[in-house]
Amino acid sequence: MKAIKQHDKDSVFQALTAQIVAGELAPGTPLPERSLVDRFGISRTPIRQVLWMLERDGLVDVLPNRGAFVKKLGADEVIELFQLREALEPLAAMLAAAHRPGHEAAALRELMLQAETDERCDVKELVELGANLHDALARWSGNKMLQRIYETLRMQTHLLRNLLHESEGSERSSLKEHIAILTAIEERDESAAFTKMADHLRRARLAIIDDLFSVGNTPLVAAAPR
Repeated sequence: MKAIKQHDKDSVFQALTAQIVAGELAPGTPLPERSLVDRFGISRTPIRQVLWMLERDGLVDVLPNRGAFVKKLGADEVIELFQLREALEPLAAMLAAAHRPGHEAAALRELMLQAETDERCDVKELVELGANLHDALARWSGNKMLQRIYETLRMQTHLLRNLLHESEGSERSSLKEHIAILTAIEERDESAAFTKMADHLRRARLAIIDDLFSVGNTPLVAAAPR
């Protein structure tokens, strides 16, 4: 007989976080307590704790008398997200250049250069490469407080990404910008790394806001910066 997996608060939190981040639970999806109790086989009290934890991390909205829903970012929240990213990530790029990540930056840049000339490289692979860069910059910064703040913004960026449809053209544009950022880091040019990341995020913000909110709040083809 197949063993039934036993769930606790932490495993339920991890499972729901993974599904929300991956887009398996789309923005706006209701999360009724009763359904979660039945699904995971634990009582209402830990389920409520899990929903509180997800709300704390900005992944869920808990509305009085309505219940919990996977968070759906509005226009103001998208703008606020980019304001924070445009303040934090250029700094991360500058610090990364100062810390000289060496072979790691060179290896990632080589993968991106290969993707640039490989027509078989699909959108999903381009998205993953970009995400790897943004994650690496926070790590290479050497600033632990920056890394903790970045992780929160990273979750919100996943929520935004789940509202959008990636296009190859947009991802190819991001790829060129990512290569330029990595080049500046390899050259240990802190000023260029800062400026190129700031320009990348500014361009992406304008494109996303225009595509996402210009026609009746209906998501159009766009891509979140990676």
